[in-house]
Amino acid sequence: MIDKIGPSYTYTVSKAVKKSNPLPKEQDRNADGLEVSGFGQVLSRSMAEAKKIPDVRQDKVDGIKNRIESGTYNPDNRFIAARLIAAGILED
Repeated sequence: MIDKIGPSYTYTVSKAVKKSNPLPKEQDRNADGLEVSGFGQVLSRSMAEAKKIPDVRQDKVDGIKNRIESGTYNPDNRFIAARLIAAGILED
């Protein structure tokens, strides 16, 4: 079967390929850069500061937990319901 493969399909070693796009010179490589807008810089700093703030105010959580355990926690149900309706969680 291999005998039937013509010479056009056989592998031949080709000449070395010359690079048409050589690497840029050192001075050209340093020419690329990135500029961040003033808004981007402010946003980046703001996000970094926001990450420092804890997601949970543990002092408040502990205070409410202690009040629940001691039986002194009496939430205002009307206030909670009004806030839920205002937030769109409950329907009128």
